Amino acid sequence: MEIDMRKILLIFITFFLVFNGCSNNNELTYLEKQIKKQKNNVATECKIEPNFELFEDSLKNLKNKRFNEIDILLKNSSIREIQKYYTERKLSITETVLYFLKKFKRNRKLNTLISLNPELLKTARLQEQNLDKIKRKPLFGIPVLVKDNIAVENMKNTAGAMALSKLTPENDAHLIQNMKKAGAIIMGKANLSEWANFMTSSSSNGYSALGGQTQNPYGEFDVGGSSSGSAVAVSANLIPLAVGTETCGSLIYPASQNSVVTLKPTTGLISRDGIIPISYTQDTAGPMAKRAKDAAILFEQMVGYDSNDPKTKIAGNYEKKDPNNYLDKNFLKNKRIGLVTNEKIVNWYRKTDKKIIKRAVKDLENMGAEVVEIKLDESIFDIDMRSVYYYEFKKGVGDYLKEEGYSEFRTLAEIVEYNKKDKENRAYYGQDLLIKSVENKITEKENRRNVLKNIENSKKPLDSIMEENNLDFILTLSNYLSGVYAPAGYPAINVPAGYRPNGEPIGITFIAKSKEDRKLLNAGYSYEQHTRYREAP
Repeated sequence: MEIDMRKILLIFITFFLVFNGCSNNNELTYLEKQIKKQKNNVATECKIEPNFELFEDSLKNLKNKRFNEIDILLKNSSIREIQKYYTERKLSITETVLYFLKKFKRNRKLNTLISLNPELLKTARLQEQNLDKIKRKPLFGIPVLVKDNIAVENMKNTAGAMALSKLTPENDAHLIQNMKKAGAIIMGKANLSEWANFMTSSSSNGYSALGGQTQNPYGEFDVGGSSSGSAVAVSANLIPLAVGTETCGSLIYPASQNSVVTLKPTTGLISRDGIIPISYTQDTAGPMAKRAKDAAILFEQMVGYDSNDPKTKIAGNYEKKDPNNYLDKNFLKNKRIGLVTNEKIVNWYRKTDKKIIKRAVKDLENMGAEVVEIKLDESIFDIDMRSVYYYEFKKGVGDYLKEEGYSEFRTLAEIVEYNKKDKENRAYYGQDLLIKSVENKITEKENRRNVLKNIENSKKPLDSIMEENNLDFILTLSNYLSGVYAPAGYPAINVPAGYRPNGEPIGITFIAKSKEDRKLLNAGYSYEQHTRYREAP
């Protein structure tokens, strides 16, 4: 890789491998290696299969004729349309759950699932019996897939790792509690890049020991990571909604690669309680959907203060709203948007990316927005998330295992030693990032200093450029700016922006200031409604 890009590329590639591809040969080689690894479809002896047998008798009752009728109803339906089918008795909640179960079963080659919720049908039937009581809940009757690093009561929470294959939390993560109160039905746990892509610098996006290799439904393209299973399941219409997580790009990149909408929220609006951590400075969960409005509906039900996560103090006064009351098709009219044109960033573009961003700019101008070219201060290239992750990952995983009372392992060091005993199955692509985290000697004081420096080198350039140019948003493609908005804790939204000439999806990303998440959802909704670039795989 080029010397003058070393620091920033270490952030984007070496430590998260969610890289979007570049124009020079070294980066193309990286991308080609990713595609080759994913095509190899590695499945070790550790891989587990979702237990469809639990539902076999019920699945038999959903005959092909009825399945096909439901398929016509649900192929392109929003979650509000699905709920309308329930109240009009055109469809039952149980039928919907069985339909998506059958879809998952028929599309196992995509490897989106690690496990299914054994209480799935019981929950669906209970909701059906109480339909008149629950029909005003925002997520009633809607199946949701959850990334397998988020705790769901009495389901394994594994991060895709063999070492955590027996970890069974007794309680739901706070965000899952919120979703269930809103009527969501937890379908199961989604595959992911193992340890949320912080296991090895040689990883394959979307691969985990327990889940195998998630595949891009559009073809032989990088699936993106680490929220791979969540993004693919939504894109392939295996589920209406999904939840992923992000530390740096792990929502935005797979959303871009699989033509779905995602919001990476302001850090702290959604509790991290019950999420296997990488960095308590940057971690957050976020919604994934085919439409911006559906993503907004799910987001509203995930947000909330949690006494177990001090960072959620910023969510204390965050009143839940119905997106129907704030989403506006013409929201982008008269908005000022800054297109990032730093040479180092533009140099990462693939050959066709300039055409895509040029078209996006024209789209925005046709909507009445004003797009101006901007250059971020070069201090963004001095951001060093690596040291922060090493310290916070080691500490965070140890704390999480102790809190869960996991008897198998209590420290990250023990997990590293366990993996060494069967590398071929437990650490197929290696575990150098786990080892470096274990071996790090950073103190809490040093980590705090590193965090503050990263915040200064990210927030300051973003704030100053937005104020100087009177900007509402900053614009880029895919995850090219994940290494800037993520350490700042700022929100970002990715919306489908079409396809490269070879059919590979690509999304545009809007970035805003802290707690301007609804503005971003509005921007995404407006762009989506005017362009409608998304096509089903």
